[in-house]
Amino acid sequence: MTYVLHAEYYSLFMKASGIVTKIESLLSHPAIIARELGIPCVAGVDVEAIREGDEVIVDGDAGVVYVRNPRRRFKRLNLWEASWEEDELIKDLREEYLKALQELDAEKLERTILKAFEYVRKLYPVDKEKAFNVYHFINTLMEEETPKILAGKFNIVEVFARADRSERPRDETEKWLFEIYNVLKRFINYTDERVKDIPSMLFGV
Repeated sequence: MTYVLHAEYYSLFMKASGIVTKIESLLSHPAIIARELGIPCVAGVDVEAIREGDEVIVDGDAGVVYVRNPRRRFKRLNLWEASWEEDELIKDLREEYLKALQELDAEKLERTILKAFEYVRKLYPVDKEKAFNVYHFINTLMEEETPKILAGKFNIVEVFARADRSERPRDETEKWLFEIYNVLKRFINYTDERVKDIPSMLFGV
């Protein structure tokens, strides 16, 4: 049970009986992961209302989560909260990323994302805390902040849904947004060959 499904949780979900998330990202798909694991998944649940010790039944087919207070309490599984500190490196990466996003420049965005992951790769052996700092920053920026920023100017839910269905863009702006969607999706789901080693390196998944 978590707010949003991040890559670092995958090894924990291998042991889980179900997945419950507050949001389903526009760019990653908990339901697909759940199907691969053969377990139920329900997104859009008010997870804050569920307390430690509550008995939870996840009905993936109906998209419903049933909760009741049990007679006995269960052991709690604590998930590591994604967080980071805004050091100079992250401030520079953020500025570069947001500039590319403002310009709707998918190539610049891709270069910045790759730069961030390269920092993660270089930092990990010598400064793991800083490596995770950069990792959490770039993932949260891509997966959570970017859709919110774009939603201020565009109907991003519809545009990203059409991009996911591989439809043709209707105009030049949609073309740029489609390109951004495809870049983000590759990196968030680690299907880009240049970052496939990151989850394994950091989390052993």
